[in-house]
Amino acid sequence: MLARKAAKVQEIKQRAYIYVFFDGRKIAEYTISKERVTIGRTKDNDIMIRSRKVSRVHSQIVTVETDRVIEDCNSMNGTFLNGQLIKYHPLRSGDRIQIGEFDLKYVTKEEREED
Repeated sequence: MLARKAAKVQEIKQRAYIYVFFDGRKIAEYTISKERVTIGRTKDNDIMIRSRKVSRVHSQIVTVETDRVIEDCNSMNGTFLNGQLIKYHPLRSGDRIQIGEFDLKYVTKEEREED
């Protein structure tokens, strides 16, 4: 049972992506392959977004059992999910994360193949 759960978590980790948009144009794509992915303006983050509106460590995507969640890291300007200010929220494929003037789209492998 534990081995199956670990395999499912591994499968989930390999099947998600973040697209980063600025002014409506896709400027970057990242594979989510770790249990914790940080987003912020410094180079220490897994996803670096250079903007004064983005905190040093702004938010993070965390794998919790078989789900992924977005969590704000006490950022100055907040993390928005589909237009709503959030602190902690489960992610679903197609969700839009707004950080500063950047728009990030969370997608699973299945949705990515349809793009």
